[in-house]
Amino acid sequence: MTNPITQVSTTVNGGKSTYSGIELDAQQTLHTIDYGDFSLFGNLSLNKAYFSSSFNYFGTQVNPGMPLANVPRHLANLGVGWKLGSWRANMNLHYASSQYLNQLTSGL
Repeated sequence: MTNPITQVSTTVNGGKSTYSGIELDAQQTLHTIDYGDFSLFGNLSLNKAYFSSSFNYFGTQVNPGMPLANVPRHLANLGVGWKLGSWRANMNLHYASSQYLNQLTSGL
């Protein structure tokens, strides 16, 4: 963790945490004789990460239920692909919802 005053990173035992979520995934491929294979895929995940025990973070008390930093609530991916013989093309989009960048902005 980074000390908010000195900006020096230090390894700190951060207590216990709990991660939970669900992920959905789907993929479909369309085969054509003249134009090759086209594929479409997508996935979505809903995530929750929080501290499940108390500890002291540079003089600030962290309590169970407070969110962890760097864990977006939602993630999504969407992609399309094409394949014909040895030729391939792919395009992918990625989305991550807002997330706390450090523990000081995560509700402490």
